[in-house]
Amino acid sequence: MYRLFLLGIAVMTALSGCGPQAQPSAGAASQPPAQGAAANTPASQEAARPAEAAVKPPEPPASGQAEPDAAKPEAAKPAGAKPPEAGPSAGQAAPSDADAAQLPAAAAAPPAEQTPPAPVAAAAPVQNALTVTITGDSKRGVLLKEGSVPYEEGMTVMDALKQATKQHKIQMEFQGKGAYAYVQGIDNLYEFDEGPKSGWVYKVNGSAPGEGAGAYKVKAGDKIEWLYTLDLGEDVGAKPK
Repeated sequence: MYRLFLLGIAVMTALSGCGPQAQPSAGAASQPPAQGAAANTPASQEAARPAEAAVKPPEPPASGQAEPDAAKPEAAKPAGAKPPEAGPSAGQAAPSDADAAQLPAAAAAPPAEQTPPAPVAAAAPVQNALTVTITGDSKRGVLLKEGSVPYEEGMTVMDALKQATKQHKIQMEFQGKGAYAYVQGIDNLYEFDEGPKSGWVYKVNGSAPGEGAGAYKVKAGDKIEWLYTLDLGEDVGAKPK
């Protein structure tokens, strides 16, 4: 009887667990949880955020802000294209092959030797020029060794002396004019400085004409000598005949 009692309890227990509310349906037990339900959980939302950030498109730039250079698409370059080479500037012609070949040779060639200028020849003496010499006393010596005076038609001995002393900056003083002109002093050596017979006399081509210096007319090429005498020209070979 005791066994029957236990068996009855077991049957009642089994029957109480088989009701419609206590046991889930076989389909519900075998069916996995819905995908949407799993996505709504906090853990699933945290895992989904990095993926959404990775695929989130970049925000457009603010108004008036230039787009970065990295975002600008580069122009497509043809494959194998070479950069342009530097050419001649505008208005300049490219050198030809012949000119290019001559450039190294011209650069390597030594500079041409410069021919020194030919020495300037000394001026030839004028054929019709007058020659004037001036010799003082023994103390002064030669005052003008040989002075050249251009000849002019109608010149006198006095005219030639004036030009020679002016050209060589030698002091000269005379008195009178024409046939009465005569020399008083040359280079501050005056008549009567060395005695009563001293003074200046002249010769033309080695002889004394015996006329006043202002009256005797010379010819082209004549040689005129002015001498200081101590004895009226006797001592210097200029005594008038």
